[in-house]
Amino acid sequence: MFIRTKKIYGQDYAYLVKNTWTGGGARQKVAKYLGKVHRPEKVRNRTFQEHISGQGPEDYFNSREFKEILNELIKLELHNHGLDDQYYVVGSEFKTLSGKDIVVAMNTGHLCTDTVKVLHDYKTENDDGFMLASLITAAGLNVEQEIFVLLFEKAKAESAQQPKGEFYY
Repeated sequence: MFIRTKKIYGQDYAYLVKNTWTGGGARQKVAKYLGKVHRPEKVRNRTFQEHISGQGPEDYFNSREFKEILNELIKLELHNHGLDDQYYVVGSEFKTLSGKDIVVAMNTGHLCTDTVKVLHDYKTENDDGFMLASLITAAGLNVEQEIFVLLFEKAKAESAQQPKGEFYY
C-alpha cells in the first residue's frame, strides 16, 4: 500500500491505495480516505539531542520503549516544521487538536495515523534496518544516523524480549 495525493479544487487530499493483481495486470484501488494534506515548510533544524535536552541519547533510549521514542521523533519533526501546537499523537493516532484525521507532507513522506500505526507495529524479524528506514522515510521523519541506529537496536532488543509462541507436540 502507498499514499496517493489528489488535487481537488486546488487543495490536496490523501488516499491509501492498494495494488491488486488481475488477469489483465496490476490494478490500483483506493482503500481509504486519509484526509486533507498540509505541506508546511521546515522552520527549524533542532536535533534529537537538543530535543531531549540534557539527557544523552543512549540513556534516553534505555529508559524508554520503542513506541515512546517514535512518538518523540514525531514531536521533534512537528516542532521543526512549526506544527507542535497544532497536532498530536496519542497511541498510534495522529490528529488535529480538534480531533480530525490529518495528513502532513514533510520531507519525502506523509505523516498520518496510518503511517504512525505501521511504524508502531514494526517488527525486526527478517529486517536488517532497511524496512525501518523505509517506514520512517514514508512517514516523513528525518532521523539522524546515530539516532536511527539506536532506534533499530531498541526495536531488536524489544523483539527479542517478546515471548515466542509455545510449541506443544
